[in-house]
Amino acid sequence: MSEPGPLTPLDYLKQISSETGNAFQALRKAVMAAGPLDAHTCELIALGGLVTSGSEQSFKTHARRLLRAGCRWPRCDTRCS
Repeated sequence: MSEPGPLTPLDYLKQISSETGNAFQALRKAVMAAGPLDAHTCELIALGGLVTSGSEQSFKTHARRLLRAGCRWPRCDTRCS
């Protein structure tokens, strides 16, 4: 059995307050649905902020989300797995 990875910021928040973690998820979904930017663009913007803050684990989470959604760009497939 493998060791569990580090907690994502959302998982950490949910450990402290599941209600707050769920509210944050709901807020994020509402912002994404409100437009005018599409989901890929919003995720790419989030990636930029995560790179700037040095949040590697969160960056990988968002990059994987983009890859699962079909967004492709050179070399991301191998570097974010």
